[in-house]
Amino acid sequence: MSDEARPAEYCYLPEYRTLSICTTCFGLFDDESLGPLGREQQLCACAPSRGDRWPGYDYNERARLCDCCGRYVLRSGSRWSVWFCDECKARVLALNGEVGFPLIPIGRHSMMNGVGLGGAVDEKAIARFEARLGGLVSRMELLSRTWKPEHLRAELVRLGLLDGEGAGGAGAVPLAVYLGAVADEDGARGVQPPSGVDQRHAAFLELRDVFGAPD
Repeated sequence: MSDEARPAEYCYLPEYRTLSICTTCFGLFDDESLGPLGREQQLCACAPSRGDRWPGYDYNERARLCDCCGRYVLRSGSRWSVWFCDECKARVLALNGEVGFPLIPIGRHSMMNGVGLGGAVDEKAIARFEARLGGLVSRMELLSRTWKPEHLRAELVRLGLLDGEGAGGAGAVPLAVYLGAVADEDGARGVQPPSGVDQRHAAFLELRDVFGAPD
């Protein structure tokens, strides 16, 4: 079975064949060594510049890995793009409902997280909005710049795609190779017996601890 067929159920598409995981910032980027691009080049955070905004996109990212489990590929590039696969999103929304506020942000736009100005707008309302927005942005930073890269690094090490010192050889792991290893671990398509561990649920439990969610 091909590298692209095995991870297909993790929402991998042929158009993602040039994407790799950077072993420095752990973002997805187009690795030109994997073949012709034929589209705008996605860059990771290590790049000095993201370039001009692509036509039809709000920001230059066409795909990202789930910000919780890191095991599913999500379409991206819109200000309304959701950062979680369906299962992880359901868990995050349930947790946010329990605590009564967007403890874990689900996307980039404040309105996706229930943070906005409504009704009569005065100085007090603006001050409350700014305070809520500031807290939301801080939690976005915790999610995308602390939790996610640390989690993906640990996953790559655990799956044997990165050594324990963080050395990644060429500095990248092809996305198809990573998702193939995920599929092998899960027993996807009968490749091997399941590990018996629900890695998505385990990741969520770790994520809620990082955000200090109550038990």
